[in-house]
Amino acid sequence: MEKTAALKYRAALYAACAAAGAVFLLARRDICVPAIGGALSLCVRVLVPSLFPMFCLNAVLCGAGAPETAAASAGRLFSRIFGAPPQICAPYLVGLAAGAPVGAWTVIDLYERGECTKDEAERALALCSNPGPAFVIGGVGAMLGDVRRGALVYAALTVCSAAVCAFSPGRRRCPPSRLPQVPPDTRGLFARAVAGSAAPMLTVCAFVVFFAPVCAAVRAALEAAGAPPAAAVAVTGFFEMTHGTALAAALPSRTAAASLCAAVCGWSGICVAAQISSRCAGLLSTRRYFLSRAVTALLSTALTAAIFAFFDPY
Repeated sequence: MEKTAALKYRAALYAACAAAGAVFLLARRDICVPAIGGALSLCVRVLVPSLFPMFCLNAVLCGAGAPETAAASAGRLFSRIFGAPPQICAPYLVGLAAGAPVGAWTVIDLYERGECTKDEAERALALCSNPGPAFVIGGVGAMLGDVRRGALVYAALTVCSAAVCAFSPGRRRCPPSRLPQVPPDTRGLFARAVAGSAAPMLTVCAFVVFFAPVCAAVRAALEAAGAPPAAAVAVTGFFEMTHGTALAAALPSRTAAASLCAAVCGWSGICVAAQISSRCAGLLSTRRYFLSRAVTALLSTALTAAIFAFFDPY
């Protein structure tokens, strides 16, 4: 009975939110239409050029046996540091290069192929879900006035995320990985990789477009209430990372701007979490992901503040 009541309450909550959203879209088209148009432009100009090739290359690498090769070469050291199976080394490297959600989706692919357990995959989601260097170094660095500042923020994020996962509970000694005896079948691999990457790319763009009017509505409400800029950064960054970092970087204090950019990137936003959850539904729990992202946001904020307070030569 309690479960049935909870399901009814959740359904009613979804229905109420959907109705309120529909009313807002109709009543405030002056806010929603430009926000959606800007999000579509962002997808065409930034997201598709930067993410879609990475989706395709990641699919080709995984299909060609790159996870097994990475596990055999660097997996033992990776396993000792993070207490994760050597196979997670490949998604971790993909996450460092391409960022979220590509790294997390690679973890889910490994789990679906039976190459790691559910517990190991859930622990690895946060480790492989940092924003990529293209966004942090290039995008956030440009917002902060110098890409080298973006590199400092990216370094702080990487160190803090690795520390959270390395010292999180659930570590275990994992056996070394071995390359499979049978080479992977690569016939038609390129065609499958490109075709299979279209749906994930559309999913990312769909979530970005959906959250654009949400962030616009939040900013309008905060401006009408006379809230301070930091409140707008916190609330907007909670929902969507791109708009949150743009507001944070505009703050007059360079240390505060960089620290809040690190906080927003460390959390990564509900938008990115929804992209990951769309692949986790029915497979993995995202509870550890949210907890580790929250801790990463706090640690990266403190580390970035220390770096920019005592060492910002740019």
